[in-house]
Amino acid sequence: MPTERNRLIYSVRINSKGVAHVIDTINLKEILPGNAEIEGSFILDNFIFLADEENRKIFCFNLQSMKSKPIKINGIDISEFTSKHGMEGISVDVDSQIVYLLREKNPKNRSEIHSFKLVDTGSNFELNWIDSISTKLEISFRYCDLYFDKETNSIFLLKTSFDRSGADNNYLIEKMSLTPGPSFYKDWDSKLVVDFSDKVNKKEYNSNIEGLVKIDDFFFVVSDNRKEENQKQKKTAFIKIKGN
Repeated sequence: MPTERNRLIYSVRINSKGVAHVIDTINLKEILPGNAEIEGSFILDNFIFLADEENRKIFCFNLQSMKSKPIKINGIDISEFTSKHGMEGISVDVDSQIVYLLREKNPKNRSEIHSFKLVDTGSNFELNWIDSISTKLEISFRYCDLYFDKETNSIFLLKTSFDRSGADNNYLIEKMSLTPGPSFYKDWDSKLVVDFSDKVNKKEYNSNIEGLVKIDDFFFVVSDNRKEENQKQKKTAFIKIKGN
């Protein structure tokens, strides 16, 4: 589980009672740029892939040697994904070696998901663009993470409306089914799975929820700790949610 700005990765073990314990910490301060803003990650074999919104790059490191491996992206220029319209999540279908990349908004105010075929050439990884899909959200909402689920051949999406004033917010998880390919259907058709707003609002958590993972029948979400006065003294949220 990477931190957004501190350039650290926490390895977390969740016990049978749903309690999370940090069992290891990896320091990336000598590897990542000082202004890195990590918005998503996935692990494949011995490699961790990190989506850096600020620098508009995807980094990859071997978790044993901590040596980087170059990534070449073909078919799309993610340098156009500026912070206002940047990357917000990344996930992988291990079996088909397809990577899914979430873009919060494009200049037309539409959220996007891009798919890539991941190829290991030996000396580097290639991400070869396959397809994309987009949708326009209500003005106060955004998608802020995604997670590919092998069991259902679906993408789960974290959808929030976050009001920095401290007003009640909306925290939703949606499901987008994929074709058997797997690939996108023609139109963005995500369905509500669970509304967990009541688990965050009026709690002592930092309420900018930005991370999502699914383990068996449960979702786990985590917050990005904002620095506003009404947020900075609150604890990082790490919440277990039963799926429907």
